[in-house]
Amino acid sequence: MSIVLPPETQQNRRHHARYPLRRPCTLTFRDRSLSCMLVDISLGGAGVELPMHVRNYSGFDGLRFQLPGFLHFRSDLRWSMDRRLGLKFAPGAHRSPALLSLVAELEQAALEGTLDTQDSSAGFARVLTRGHPAPLFPVSWSAAKQRP
Repeated sequence: MSIVLPPETQQNRRHHARYPLRRPCTLTFRDRSLSCMLVDISLGGAGVELPMHVRNYSGFDGLRFQLPGFLHFRSDLRWSMDRRLGLKFAPGAHRSPALLSLVAELEQAALEGTLDTQDSSAGFARVLTRGHPAPLFPVSWSAAKQRP
């Protein structure tokens, strides 16, 4: 008797939960800096949307991911398709206090059912508070950004 197992999927290979979050971000590689859109994030990496198809860029050597003024990590390109990239953060990034805080807030919002992933017309995931959407990056983020 043999057992047939389903093929390994992208979801069950991930080590960390991934949360939707649309925020402007910057990718730096070689000698250029590129404004992009963060699509989702986890303790281990991020999904990013590029302004143009991935074939318009000639490689992503020395890749760095940045949420301006907040997070900055060396990254490796794990996959690319059309205008999307999957990034894996450098080892140790998962211990960053800023990243830990961000993921904890996203996880809490998801558990409370206040993470709105349906209405992304404004380009950002939103946390619903008292029925009114409020942008993510709450006050605690502002305090974290001001630390040296």
